[in-house]
Order: sequence, then C-alpha cells, then structure tokens
Amino acid sequence: MTDGKILSDSQDGFTLVEVLVSLALVSILATIIVLATSQFGALLRADNRAGERLALQNTVLHVAKLLEQAEQFPILAGNDPLQRAMLAGEAGEVRFIATARLGALQHGLREIRLRLVREDGRLALVQDMTPRRMGESSIEMMDRIELKDDIADLKFRYFGRLNNESPEWQSNWTDPDELPQAIMITIEGNGPGPRTEVTEIAFLGRR
Repeated sequence: MTDGKILSDSQDGFTLVEVLVSLALVSILATIIVLATSQFGALLRADNRAGERLALQNTVLHVAKLLEQAEQFPILAGNDPLQRAMLAGEAGEVRFIATARLGALQHGLREIRLRLVREDGRLALVQDMTPRRMGESSIEMMDRIELKDDIADLKFRYFGRLNNESPEWQSNWTDPDELPQAIMITIEGNGPGPRTEVTEIAFLGRR
C-alpha cells in the first residue's frame, strides 16, 4: 500500500542547465547578427564606391569623345581678340570648336567649354555649348549641361609640340595653328569613402 502521497518527477521552472543553454544560444545569435550587419555595411560601401567609379568612368569617356571631335578652327585664347588658338586649354578648363547638336537645332559648329562650376557649395563638371556663326559664338544661345556633380578635381594635360620643341605633356595649350595630338583627362570624385580618380586619354585628329 501507498501512504497516500503522489510522487512526481516533474518540477516547475527551468533548471540551471536550461538557462545556461538559452544564454549561450542568445549570445551566438547576437554575434551572428552583429557580423551580418557589419558585412552588409561593408558591402554597401563597396557598392557605393563601385557606382561612383562607374559614373566617373562614363563622364570621362564622354569628355574624351567630345575632345576627339575637335575641329581645326581658331578660337579666342584670351582677352586679346587678336590672340587665337586652335584649342584654348588650361589645367582645369578647355575650349574648342566641334561639330555637335545644340538643343533642337541641327548639327553644326559649336564652341564647347568644359570646366568646373561651384553650385550649391559643390563642384560640378559642366559642358557649355554655343553655336558658332560667322567665326563668332552666340552667347545668347548657350546650352549648359551638368555632366557630373560632386567633383573634387578636374585636370587636363596636353600632348604635342609647342614652339618647335619635342612633343611632351603640358599643362596649357595655345598653339594658333595646331591641335594637340592627345589630351589626358583626370577626374577625381568627391563621394563617400576614399576619393576615386579616373583617367582617360583623347587622341585628336585620328578620325
């Protein structure tokens, strides 16, 4: 006979082992979440840098193609109306004549100017185009296109012969008779993270 007591092996609550196992699982899950978050952030930053480089590469290729359309027509090289050049080039700006479309007008000779302009506190690479008529440019019909915003720096280098010297890379071009043989374009972006720099060389006169 039994003494009337009901014996049971079950107990209320959690044992110490169960609590320790639960804490270990929570710790493992927290570590996984932290690692996944940090990896996602790194991937996002890498994707942003890749997108910035692609945008800069497309911009520098567009500039190179424009420069390769340069024609052998003189342009004002300074404030003196008698000072002419086939291409007016400086380290941060270049002006030249090319055949291009302006707005709804048909293709024709255009004076093209590429330079950096500060807008809303940021530097942007802009392309100004004006119709070329009777040897002069019509400023009233200028068309401006922003090629790329948030630029840190823009540099042009010109390869050719000046003053009967041997061809070499130069920071300016003012030859009244010849276009440079090539122009090196370097654009430095100002995006997040380390700055991205891309370079392209336009070869003139090979069309």
